[in-house]
Amino acid sequence: MNSVSTRNLVVYQGLLQFALRKMWDVKKLLMLTILAACGIANADVGALTPWRLAGTWQMVVPIETADLVRKMGLQEPKATLSLAADKSFKYTAVSGGQKLHQSGKFELKSGAIWLYGDKDAWTRVANYSNEGLDIDGLKFVKDISIELPGKWILTRGGSLDLSVNVTFTKDGNFSFQCSNATSKGKYLIEGNTLTFTWTEVDGDKVELGSMRKTITFEDDGAFKVDQFRYIKS
Repeated sequence: MNSVSTRNLVVYQGLLQFALRKMWDVKKLLMLTILAACGIANADVGALTPWRLAGTWQMVVPIETADLVRKMGLQEPKATLSLAADKSFKYTAVSGGQKLHQSGKFELKSGAIWLYGDKDAWTRVANYSNEGLDIDGLKFVKDISIELPGKWILTRGGSLDLSVNVTFTKDGNFSFQCSNATSKGKYLIEGNTLTFTWTEVDGDKVELGSMRKTITFEDDGAFKVDQFRYIKS
């Protein structure tokens, strides 16, 4: 990839970050009022090992940003980072028909994951948290195999509470029910993240996109909505 294409990719990533900041400024108050924020708990990188990091990590473009990019007539960028237990990596990014390929070695140091490419003196720093990797302000999540469609049950103190559950259908819909509340909507699964977009709460219609929440699957495949943990029945 030539220097012009590389520069275009950097500019494109900058556009995504700018768009995300703008969308956050506009919707911040609404999101904080309607939904409990998902905290990003920093993990102890010293406890990480190459074996724990090994796998394929996909870049996640926030829904609001993806919508804006499409409205601007631009192609949504994609990026993949593959980490191996022998501390080797492969990185691929696609933007506007241009591709960037890098491979090399990574190290764990200074509270982060350092990527050293084999060509063009390419270096990146990946900051790790419980929600994934952050590379140049872009979020990457690890691919995991989860069969989402079906009924997921709330767990309380190690026991199942069958009266509280979320049902996911194969066509991208979900429904929640408990003794005193119901809701419905759409879901989107990307890597190890799950995004809920509500269309109805307690029988009342909700404007599409006004209530949205993204959570991260745990290592055992379970997920939490706020402090409530669900497993598949």
